[in-house]
Amino acid sequence: MSDFIKKGLKNATYLTIGNLVAQLIAIVSFSYIAVMLGPDELGKYSTAISFVAIFTFLCLPGIDRVLLIQGSKNLEYMSNIMSGHFRLKIISTVISLILCILLSYFMPYDNNTFKLILLFSFSLIFRSIIGFLSPVFQAHERMEYLSLLRIFRSLSFSLMAIAVLFFGFGVFHVILVSLISTIITSYFYYHYSKSFISIKSLFPPSNYKINMNSITIFSFTSFLVTVSQRADVIFLSIFATISDVGLYAIPIAIIVKLTIVRNTLAIGFSPVTVKQIKKNTLPPHKYFIYSLYLLLLVGFCSFLISFKSEYIMSFFGKEYLPAHEILKILIFSVPLIFATVPFTLFLQSTGNEYFVLLSVLFALILKIPLMFLFFGQYGLLGVVYSTLTYNVISLIILCISTYVILFKEKRSSLQ
Repeated sequence: MSDFIKKGLKNATYLTIGNLVAQLIAIVSFSYIAVMLGPDELGKYSTAISFVAIFTFLCLPGIDRVLLIQGSKNLEYMSNIMSGHFRLKIISTVISLILCILLSYFMPYDNNTFKLILLFSFSLIFRSIIGFLSPVFQAHERMEYLSLLRIFRSLSFSLMAIAVLFFGFGVFHVILVSLISTIITSYFYYHYSKSFISIKSLFPPSNYKINMNSITIFSFTSFLVTVSQRADVIFLSIFATISDVGLYAIPIAIIVKLTIVRNTLAIGFSPVTVKQIKKNTLPPHKYFIYSLYLLLLVGFCSFLISFKSEYIMSFFGKEYLPAHEILKILIFSVPLIFATVPFTLFLQSTGNEYFVLLSVLFALILKIPLMFLFFGQYGLLGVVYSTLTYNVISLIILCISTYVILFKEKRSSLQ
């Protein structure tokens, strides 16, 4: 086994184990939350979370990605790199919070849903802190910190959420404890990051040159990916009943949690991919082989989940059993999402991130009209079909883009 695979798997293993534990805890608590709230209240809960998530791109998550790539190349300059981006991160986060609150006034939601959005919008601040400090551990390949912190965040929220529901409180208090859990976790990210960087250097002025082009592309790509994931719930919250949103919320939550595992795999391999590309020691054909492996392996697991979809949904109660038809089909978007990992890593690590942006943008432009068309014909399943179409198109574009770039590099090297 190559050093590239060993290092990538070592990093990904820490993160994957941590994420699997965190997601298992989250699934148990989410099933309890779903049963206690019922489809209507769960629909409001999902609407609030999805609406606020749309505004995370204004926190410029592209900064976090740039910090990871540049920090992996020059660990000794990590503090200076972060210092150069700190003020921009603060300003963008404040803007995202203000816009989220203002635009929520214009949405056709009831007063209770608006209050949930208002409360949960403050999580943007602390999630931004977590995102900004995560590259510290990633670049230093100390993924065990991220693993433990993610478990803590999931466990603390789950215990508090179960407690408030057990004592008779409702969805507002579930959102509240989610915010509290995020605040506490962000403090621990700050505390432990001091072992690797000089936190004081984040505050003084810095003359570090900011790569706004990459930040904008990464952030806009993140926005489009978030929209593609959350658009289903936002669309249904406007054009369907709140009960339909509650039914759709569980299958899409399962997909989102599995996507987090996919992102974990990408993060684990990101530092070593950057270093291998810099040394030019990774054979081009490997990207396509790894993508095929992921497609087949995750596809087999998705088939098993699809086969047992009714059994899985039974854990959430009889009210949610109709949602098994959604999960049965929607689960096949997961292998398509996993198969993009080698291509996105290559494109982002070689400065071709705009191809990733193109793949998401073009697929999303097609998804939105398809959502209206298929929803009119097939109801909730129509939204599922539009999501599958989006993932297929995105994967094809990424595959073609990677091949074209590698082909150009090979041809130029022969000349």
